[in-house]
Amino acid sequence: MKKHILWCLLLLMACSGDDPLEPTVYDVPKAVEKYVQSFVEEGQKRGINIELENLIVEIRTTGTTSGDECGSCTRAGTNGQRKITLVESGLCWKSTIEQNREALVFHELGHCLLQRNHRDDLLTGGAPASLMNSRAVGFYEACAYPIGNEDECDKRYRRTYYLDELFNAKTPAPGWGK
Repeated sequence: MKKHILWCLLLLMACSGDDPLEPTVYDVPKAVEKYVQSFVEEGQKRGINIELENLIVEIRTTGTTSGDECGSCTRAGTNGQRKITLVESGLCWKSTIEQNREALVFHELGHCLLQRNHRDDLLTGGAPASLMNSRAVGFYEACAYPIGNEDECDKRYRRTYYLDELFNAKTPAPGWGK
């Protein structure tokens, strides 16, 4: 019996291995934190619990992501560490309006935390069907210079649909998208 217990203990020690899990890191710049917290709140409103313990966000200058991307999401390590890189210059971050910053962060969090892929289809009316669209910007932005018909320019009323669809890809098309 003692040999059996000793054998089990040796087997358990051997299976535990020498490679402990890497610790998780949460490191988000203050300029992005409000969007991350808003993402968590929006998920909770829709019954989705978001875990943030392994998220790193960096804001870099142009040229650190591939092509014309304004952001990217990567996963690495044995702990599933998630890292979002945002481009600071141009219309990506520094020179864009609040709604577009939120949409960019939410798009990247959609990749990193919701495992969403790009969805480039369009609604019948021509608007992107998802915030996960890889080619669109200005999903629910305000008008910078409202001239003429303000309803065509100001898209803030679209935010609810895009967030509903982000957290549930089966959300039906909205009335304004038909």
